[in-house]
Formats: sequence, C-alpha cells, structure tokens
Amino acid sequence: MVGIRQLIRAAGIGAGDRFVDLGSGVGKIVLGVALEVPDMTCLGLEIDAERHKRASAVLRRAEEKGWLASGRCTLRHEDARLGNLEGATVLFANSTCFPPALLNRLARRVGALPRPVTFATLRALPPGVARLFDLVAASPCHTSWSKHVTVYVYRRGLED
Repeated sequence: MVGIRQLIRAAGIGAGDRFVDLGSGVGKIVLGVALEVPDMTCLGLEIDAERHKRASAVLRRAEEKGWLASGRCTLRHEDARLGNLEGATVLFANSTCFPPALLNRLARRVGALPRPVTFATLRALPPGVARLFDLVAASPCHTSWSKHVTVYVYRRGLED
C-alpha cells in the first residue's frame, strides 16, 4: 500500500474525486485507492477478460466483508480507449508496458475531457501530448516490481 499512498499524495486524490484506472488489470490500484480515500468513487476499465474477472472477484469479496461500501468502486470490462469517462477528475495509467501510440491516444482522450483533470502515469508523456497538460509532479512511487519507479502527474484546467 506504500505505492498507493504515494500515488494518492502525488496526484492530490481526495474526497469528492472520481478516480479512473485506465487499464486496471487485477484491480490492485483502483481497489487500493478506493480503500484508502473515503468519500470518493473509483472506476477501473480493463480490456482483458481474465484480469477483469479476477478483479471483480476481489471487489465482491471486499464488499461482502464490509471493507468497501457497495457502489464506491466499479469495474468494467471495457477498452480504456473507448470507455465512458464521465465525471472523472483523476485518471491513472500504469503505462510502463503501453505502446507509445496507446499512451498518446489515452493522453489525448484525457486532455479532451470537458473539465479540469489530473492524469497520472508511470511513464512521461511524449512532448506532442504533454503540451496538453502542465506537469505538476514527478514523484517516487513503489510498485510491486520496483521501488524505483516515477509517477508523472499532469493537470489540465478549464482555462487551458
């Protein structure tokens, strides 16, 4: 949970936010954020059916045990390039293995949202799409595979 807390601090995630994990895998990040930050909602979008199934089972167990209120976290088996991002205020991409074209497409999609947003990613955005945002932090973030990862936090406000 150290890495989850580092992400939360770096991205300024708090009550009232809607956190969206673009490529939520087995749900570690999206569920961790939901467990750590009260009074917010979380959404995970995962294209891989098996990963989505595993994450959904963990979410059901967390709700059954009372660790997480029902409805605070939603997981959808969807392509993050196409899924509904309505209400998102903080978006995250564990982009270390994303092809550059996918990261570019996601960043453009996030940058086109009709509200101020924060976009956190584990890889710096290429210059062509980075110009859509202000880089506000490049912070250390522990992951399950390394203690030497950087989370890049970008923001885009309405005036941009």
